Amino acid sequence: MLNYKNYSSNFKKNELELVPTKYPNLKKVKLNLTMQSRFIGYVDKHQQTFITTRKIKHLFRKTNSLGLNAKLLTSDTIYFEWIRIEYEGRIYETSREYFMAKGHYFCFQNKGFEAQYFLPLNEFGLDKAIEFRANNGEQGDLFAVAV
Repeated sequence: MLNYKNYSSNFKKNELELVPTKYPNLKKVKLNLTMQSRFIGYVDKHQQTFITTRKIKHLFRKTNSLGLNAKLLTSDTIYFEWIRIEYEGRIYETSREYFMAKGHYFCFQNKGFEAQYFLPLNEFGLDKAIEFRANNGEQGDLFAVAV
């Protein structure tokens, strides 16, 4: 007989969870979907950076861009300022605010994917993110950039 209480508790709707690691500053970011969960990266609290790896299959070819979960980027409970993505042997870096401002929002729910922001590869770069922050009137922590 099917236990509906346990069965329904397995249905989660795009929830994010921080999972401790053996390093105190480093937390795994776990995405809990309807019937599965997966780790989508790490948050380094010391460097205030979200770190992840992407493969060629993750490239959104239409816009030549890489995507990140929209709930992660808009979350008030998971704090980070910087994003570091390792892709095809290169490191792509930017800020969270720049990724959201310059990225494109897509939702592919009918294909089994959650809502995401996609930033074209040519838009990555700490210099662009820092210039964007300066032009928008924010005075960031000068030492936070030295990653």
